[in-house]
Amino acid sequence: MSSQKVILLSGISANGKTSTGADRSSKEFGKYLTPIMTRPIVELRTWASAVIVSSTTVIMDNPRLTCKDNPGLVRVVIDRRGLLSSNEYEVLSRSAKTFIYTSVSDHPLVDVQTVIKVPKQKFLTHVIDDLVKRGFDQILVEVGERLGMAMIDERLVDEIVCGIFPFLVTDPDAPGWMMLSHNQDKRGKVFDAITLKKTEIIDGAIIATYRVRYE
Repeated sequence: MSSQKVILLSGISANGKTSTGADRSSKEFGKYLTPIMTRPIVELRTWASAVIVSSTTVIMDNPRLTCKDNPGLVRVVIDRRGLLSSNEYEVLSRSAKTFIYTSVSDHPLVDVQTVIKVPKQKFLTHVIDDLVKRGFDQILVEVGERLGMAMIDERLVDEIVCGIFPFLVTDPDAPGWMMLSHNQDKRGKVFDAITLKKTEIIDGAIIATYRVRYE
């Protein structure tokens, strides 16, 4: 019996922004975080067997996605349209195993990386199913708004961990995190709900963990 669990992880400013400005890397948040504030990220990466990000995150932030306490952590990139054309990104290094999931047949990196094609319909469901079949059933998704909403839409999420950090972003064009208000189907009926599981206050940051329930 699978112990499959999918956790979404997101960090926002106190006024709900996911980066310091439009077209800016969310890595800039790191300038305002103390090492102890990042402890929940390390703990979740230690727990996970796979960590997922979008190709947009790879292009904008160039994350490494490794964890010294979990060297077996598999890195997963969601690249539906084959946007990754360079093999120079940190997440594609040989320091850890990486899977790229796509819906295109001629992905630019098919000859140099592990590229897995899955159907467009229920794309993310196929990704999670494939990971579980490969033995990676504790899945952490480090998200921006679009990937988070898509995971919720396909009803794949078990928990959401959101870090609310003690600073404000004043750029009005900075992207915001609206995933939790995106909870209605085409008929306007609420199909999911969240309940608070726990909260922690770490060096001024609020780390809230929610359970997700689907009707």
